[in-house]
Amino acid sequence: MVYTGLLYQDLIKSGAVAVGQRLPPVFALVLQNGSGRWTAARDIAEGFRQWVLGRDAGAWVGRGGYPGAALQHRRPCPLTPPVQHFTLDPRLSDRPVRPTAMPRPPRRRPRARPSVRRTRAPQDGSYKHLFSHPEMVEGLLRDFVHEDWLALIDFSTLEKQGGSYVTDDLREREDDIIWRVRVAGEWLYVYLLIEFQSQVDPWMAVRVMVYTGLLYQDLIKSGAVAAGQHLPPVFPLVLYNGSGRWTAARDIAELIVPLPNALARYRPQHRYHLIDEGRIAEETLGQATSVAAELVRLETLAAQGPAGLRPILRRLSARLQDPRYASLRRALTVWFARVLLRRLLPGENLPQLHDLGEVETMLSEHVDEWTRKWMREGERKGKREGKLEGKSDALKRLLRVRFGDLPPWAQARIDAATLGQLDAWLDGLFQVATLDALLGDQPRQSRPPAG
Repeated sequence: MVYTGLLYQDLIKSGAVAVGQRLPPVFALVLQNGSGRWTAARDIAEGFRQWVLGRDAGAWVGRGGYPGAALQHRRPCPLTPPVQHFTLDPRLSDRPVRPTAMPRPPRRRPRARPSVRRTRAPQDGSYKHLFSHPEMVEGLLRDFVHEDWLALIDFSTLEKQGGSYVTDDLREREDDIIWRVRVAGEWLYVYLLIEFQSQVDPWMAVRVMVYTGLLYQDLIKSGAVAAGQHLPPVFPLVLYNGSGRWTAARDIAELIVPLPNALARYRPQHRYHLIDEGRIAEETLGQATSVAAELVRLETLAAQGPAGLRPILRRLSARLQDPRYASLRRALTVWFARVLLRRLLPGENLPQLHDLGEVETMLSEHVDEWTRKWMREGERKGKREGKLEGKSDALKRLLRVRFGDLPPWAQARIDAATLGQLDAWLDGLFQVATLDALLGDQPRQSRPPAG
């Protein structure tokens, strides 16, 4: 599971697989020549407790055996355990086995960001601070994960887990948070990935599969799961608040070239649950009562200007008066000052804020002035974005007339271009003979085969 995911990450990073293309299938082959019979699970699902949690969670399969070997290879689902088959102990086969060279797993080395550039604002640490409070995690699950297994959760057992993993990949994930909670008496791990950025990561399912496998390896290494015990289930939860709709595949299987029936069981299947703040139904948000729901309302109403934020601030200030909520009040104050107000009022000289009451007072004193500034900035931004979108659409139309249908790599490159780059392409459109000559070389995998 881990090595398969890391191989996919290497293919993406190197450009062997471009955005819009499918990942190649991977056949995991284990060659063992020890004196004893191979007894480890060949499918990571065999390392899970048997839980039948109902319609949404599905059946949990656990047939025993140490799952460590299967862990290096394949599959998860939000509440269906990670599953991967691999082959084969040669001594269990009736046929002679030809020695086969097994590809070495990718060397673990410090790696750059994936091929899609993703800009993470420094203020995002405020979100991690917020969701390091159990009240926020409980509210997020209760209000926005509508699956029947939640009725079995004992939220009083929520425990935040450390994230000090030894891998470079997980060190980069500074805004991921791991919690565990008892479900029907057993531990469930909630892996929360905070994705607050302008671009959707099309390879999120690959990252989630790798992170889940690395979490399992850490549990085994630390002794939290011993040989003969079963692995706990993991619920991967992606929280996203970008302006565009989330379009990435939610299951790794959707990213991989389909396999013939006989090989289908080797394709990993790992699904994550998505909360896209901008696409939460009004009815769902209207019925939500948690502090996490108030956070979503603040972000949603921020698009309408500062005036709509004051009623929510008053509710939060009254709700969190108890001294036991002092840390959460402070976290909300920091988030409001460093993230929301700076998003609404870029360049504004804001005072130091230490409590939600101070935030509310400041808004009441400056709301009219700031609303006017926000409206003027919105008008300017709308003109800039409209100009960019118009030139992008015009370039695509002209390119289709000249070169025919655009391949996915060309559309993606145009969508990511700046206004200056679009102008340069429009100026040079009729001075080149091929699409590559205008937009630059194709990603390696996109090129047609020679001959």
